[in-house]
Amino acid sequence: FRAWLDGVRPLRVFVGFDFTVSGEAAFELVRELRRAGPCEVTVGQASWPEDLARVGDPDTAWSASGVSSAQDALERSLRDRARMLLGDEPAGIILRSAVRGADSAIVDMAREARADLIITGTHQHRGLPRLLAVSVSRGVLRQAPVSVATAPSALVRRRLPAVPSIRRVLVTTDFSPRGNRAVPHAFGLTPSGGTVRLVHVLHPQSVAGGEYESTLQPSARHDRYARACGRRLRALIPPEAGPLGIMAETAVIERADAARGICEEAERFGADVIVMGSQGRSGLGRVVLGSVAHAVMAASTRPVFVVRSPKG
Repeated sequence: FRAWLDGVRPLRVFVGFDFTVSGEAAFELVRELRRAGPCEVTVGQASWPEDLARVGDPDTAWSASGVSSAQDALERSLRDRARMLLGDEPAGIILRSAVRGADSAIVDMAREARADLIITGTHQHRGLPRLLAVSVSRGVLRQAPVSVATAPSALVRRRLPAVPSIRRVLVTTDFSPRGNRAVPHAFGLTPSGGTVRLVHVLHPQSVAGGEYESTLQPSARHDRYARACGRRLRALIPPEAGPLGIMAETAVIERADAARGICEEAERFGADVIVMGSQGRSGLGRVVLGSVAHAVMAASTRPVFVVRSPKG
C-alpha cells in the first residue's frame, strides 16, 4: 500500500461480483481507490452449475462446446457490467466454479490475479438473519491471504445508477402481426454499431400448419419447418438496418416453453434489452390465454420492452 500511495506501482485489486446490489457496492469502493492512485482491477464471478445451464444451449449444455459457449456468455455479461459500473478503463475478467463454495472460489481467483486487496460486497445482516444467512464475505475474510475490504450495500444508494448503454437487442416474434410489430421497434432502440438478434421459439415437435409430430424422433418435416422459420425471420429485417449501421442476426430456438427459451437466449446473447409484442390483455383474459411477455418479464433479469397492439 505504501508503494502504491508513493506512486511506485499500481494497486492490484480483485473484485468478487455476483450481480447483486451488494456486489455493485464493491465497485463503488474501487472508484474511491482509483481517485487515490492507479489500480489494476480484476473482476471475478463464482459461477454455479445452474448459471451454465441458464445461459447454455439445453441440448449441449454439458458438452465441451456447450460449456465453452456458456462460459463465453457469462464472461461477456460480467465484462459488460464491469464496464457499466467502472467506465471504459480495462479490467481483467475471471470465472471459477463455486462448487467448493463461492468464498473459496473468490480467494482462488484473487490468488490467480496476484491481488494486493480483495473487495467484496456485504449485506450487513443483523440479528437472526446474520446467523441464518450464508455470508460469502465472512468466508473470504477467514481464508484470504491478503487484505480484504467489504463494501456495504448502502454505498450504492448514495448515487444515481449509471446510465446503461443499449448495444445488443433481442427481439422475439411468433410471426403474428402482434409479434412482428416488435421488430421495427427493436431496430429503433439500437444505435449504429449495435446488434439486433431476431428470435423465434419453435416447439421441438411442431410442423407447418400448427400441427405437431406424434414421434419424439427428429423429423424431416420439422427440419423443413425450422428452416422456413429462419427464412421468415430474415425477411423481417428492415432494409434500413444496413444503412443505419445495425447488425442483424437470426436464431430459431427449439424449446417447449417459449418464455424460458427467450430468457435463455437473452442470457446467451448478452442482451441489453428484450423487445417483444403483446396484446396487453389483463385480468381473466391473461389467465385464460396466457402471456409469454408476462412470463418473460417475471423470469428475466434483463429489461423488457413490450410493444402493445393498437386497440380497435
